[in-house]
Formats: sequence, C-alpha cells, structure tokens
Amino acid sequence: SNSSTGELDTTALNFNDDTYYVGFDANQGAELQGTMIKEYIEKNIDTIDRNGDGVIGYVLAIGDIGHIDSIARTRGVRNALGTAVETDGAVNSEPIGTNTDGSATIVKDGQIEVNG
Repeated sequence: SNSSTGELDTTALNFNDDTYYVGFDANQGAELQGTMIKEYIEKNIDTIDRNGDGVIGYVLAIGDIGHIDSIARTRGVRNALGTAVETDGAVNSEPIGTNTDGSATIVKDGQIEVNG
C-alpha cells in the first residue's frame, strides 16, 4: 500500500491472475488487541506498575502512517484502552511523536489509570 495515502497498490494486486489480496477486519482486530492489552494490564498491575501509582505509560507502535489498516488499529486500540482523543468527530490516529531524529529520551502515546 501507499504509506502516505493508505491506498492499495493496484499494480501489485494486478500482477497476474494468481495474485490475491487477503485482508481482515482491522477494526475488529484492533478492538480485540486493545481489550487483550487492557485485560493483561489489569490482571498484572502489581508486577508491571513499578512505582505503584496505578498509572501505566505506554508506547503504541502504529505502523505505516496513512495506511488504512494502521489507522483502524490505532483508533481501535486507543478506544479499548480509553485513551482515544477525537478530532473532527473521529478518533485521532496520528502519532504523538515519531522520534525520527532520535532526540527524545521518552516517547509515550498515553497513560492508563488502573483501579483508580
């Protein structure tokens, strides 16, 4: 796919008669991923909350910026974790920071408050 527009590469899809695109429901997959992460955190809060404040900071790897499945997964995970921020009526799927220049010592997408 085109990483800036999310459009499928039709040249690759039409390579020959034996070329197929196999996809999945990215929204449903993202919701499941987010739910699994949230349940894991809730069940293991005593061992992963290193300072005991009930807040877990996290980094969300979002994949290709602009790819339609990356957008859906990012929105779904943020919804499930309760960290979604709406922009123009939709959950924002933009990265918080990419640290492409390596200057950041901390990169955090959001935080989850557990049992609080």
